[in-house]
This record gives sequence, structure tokens and C-alpha cells, in this order.
Amino acid sequence: MDSFIASKSNNRYRLVARTTHVEQKEDSLIYHFKLLLDPAPADKNNQPIVSAPLPDFSFEDINGNAISLQKLKGKPIVINFWFTACVPCIEEMPALNELKEKFKNSDVVFLSMTFESKKQVIDFLKKHEFYFTAIPNARDYCNNITEIYPLTLFINREGIVQSARHNMLSLYNYEITKKIDQLDTSEFETEIKAIQKVQE
Repeated sequence: MDSFIASKSNNRYRLVARTTHVEQKEDSLIYHFKLLLDPAPADKNNQPIVSAPLPDFSFEDINGNAISLQKLKGKPIVINFWFTACVPCIEEMPALNELKEKFKNSDVVFLSMTFESKKQVIDFLKKHEFYFTAIPNARDYCNNITEIYPLTLFINREGIVQSARHNMLSLYNYEITKKIDQLDTSEFETEIKAIQKVQE
């Protein structure tokens, strides 16, 4: 109840629902949800990230390729912030992979950024598939952007953070999915389509 009141009285928060389980009683399906209080993403100075320019960066990915914001200028970018022991991060990876595959013929750049070492990331990726370009050793940059994981930023062609999401919502339609742990990619897909547009 406290979370519900906070989400209604403070526009920096919203409630998101995660399905915990579904039970069938005769001809009815009963959904059980866990409500999470999702804060509006802000940097280490508590300044909103959305509508601000993405802070500049220059890193190497796990394959040693140089990646910088300057080189990506003019391209829409999706950045997922995560770490290897983050359960919600891992839960989102199949859905994020699905989105990456859906937009594979576009010029959208998909990056994953973590404060962890290159070795930690490589070892993790041997057991978990994650199709985003992995950037390790980004501790200071990650700390400046967020303290809450996972976080996904959607950056438009002008380098502005157009939107940000801490949690991907659950897909509720049990009759269609038959899975209670499947996540709904539609909101993220809408965000990706929005950053592809050229601003007038």
C-alpha cells in the first residue's frame, strides 16, 4: 500500500507488476502479481536521465573493439546496464535478445554495459546468451548513470536519452504464452521504434 501511495503522489515513481504464478480454479484463471516500485532513472547527482544528452564514453568491448559515443553519432542506441549476479538482469536477457534479433537489419546499436571485468563477462557469456555488444570495466560510467539494475536507456539519433526503463513488464496472457515468467517486449519495441525516427 505504501508503494501504491508513493507512485500516486510522486511522479518520479511508477508501479510495475511481475507475475509470480497463475492458478486455475474450474473455468477461471487467477493471476498472482508482485508489485515493484520503479523509480524514474536519475544519475548520481539525482538529476533525471531522460531528456538529457547521454554522457560521453569511450571503451573497448570484450573483443577489444573501440566503442565511443562519438563513433556512434547519428545512430539510435539501446544500452542495457547489468551485472552477472543480477537476477532480474538475467531474466530480461532472452527478451532483449529477441528485440536485438527483430531489429538486426536496422542501424540500431545494442550495447550492454557493466562495471565487472572482461573475464567475469566472458565467463558469464559461456553459460548465458546475450546478443548485445558487451562492454566491461565501465564502473565509473555505470555508477554515474544508475544504482538500480537492470536499466535500459533508449538514445535517439541526436544523442538524447529519449526514455529509460528499469524493468520489463510481465506478459500476462497465460492463454497465449502458457508461461508466467515471459516478459512483454512490446513497450521496449515501441521505444526502439521511437529512437529510430529522425527529429524534425
